[in-house]
Amino acid sequence: MRPRMDTGWIFNFQIKCWPISTACGTMICGWVICIMEEKYQVLEPLTAEEYAALKASIAELGIMQPVIVDENNNTIDGHHRRRAAAELGIKDKDIPKVILAGLSETEKRREARRLNSARRHYSATQRRKLIQDALQDAPERSDRQIAGDLGVSPSTVGAIRKEMEAAGELSKMDSRTVSVK
Repeated sequence: MRPRMDTGWIFNFQIKCWPISTACGTMICGWVICIMEEKYQVLEPLTAEEYAALKASIAELGIMQPVIVDENNNTIDGHHRRRAAAELGIKDKDIPKVILAGLSETEKRREARRLNSARRHYSATQRRKLIQDALQDAPERSDRQIAGDLGVSPSTVGAIRKEMEAAGELSKMDSRTVSVK
């Protein structure tokens, strides 16, 4: 049986904690913090090699692509660039940023997925997870809309939608919008 896990948000980080008896790490108030994730980080972190290459590139060339933030300076896209810049001693105010204001939480996650899809190469498992997350965030959006955001085919989105509906992970009532003419 897997131990109970508590999650919560502190600033821009999601904290996942397990009781001390089930994990090892730093004790804080009887719990161990095992994972800290950025709120809009939609994929796993870069590997150590990928991160080292990014950091070396930033050290040599600077930040070539602006970090995307919301009106509260929460990173929507560019988590690794921002972290690498901080480790290199670049002040946050000197990091090039684009501010996307007025987006809902769902729209921020959608934008994070869209921007990452345009830039990163995904494994089939990562692509599937992005599609599932997009469907759970906005099941009323059409397969074509989600496919357009993620750069995948509508039939792939439709197949994953059907699997999720069959497994009860997505409500059929919420997931299909029918327009009447």
